[in-house]
Amino acid sequence: MAKKFLEIGKEHRCNMSLSREGRIEGYFAQHITFEQSVILRIAGHEQIATLKCEIQLASELATRIWDASHPLYEDARIRRNSPSEWQWTPDDPRFIANQLGHMIHLADGLLVQLRDANRLGRK
Repeated sequence: MAKKFLEIGKEHRCNMSLSREGRIEGYFAQHITFEQSVILRIAGHEQIATLKCEIQLASELATRIWDASHPLYEDARIRRNSPSEWQWTPDDPRFIANQLGHMIHLADGLLVQLRDANRLGRK
């Protein structure tokens, strides 16, 4: 899907860039960023502005994990927790959420391999 976004951006002369992000906390996504010039109308006046946009791409299951664990992530961001605080504590909710993120990333990769093998007619 990321490749398709980049193709569409190129067709429309929109400068897009792709980056992949993976964190020890189990967050994995592809990020597409681009800038778009727009005309804003404020109090009857027009002003040209440039909006910087980001699209995050991930599987449905990965997104559900993020939604369920987002309060844990926000808390960790505020308190600047180190991974050592949760990595060896299985009863810590961060351990569960973060490890699920890694498991989903692995499952997504396995599904891609299976899909590609089926396309090539491998058994």
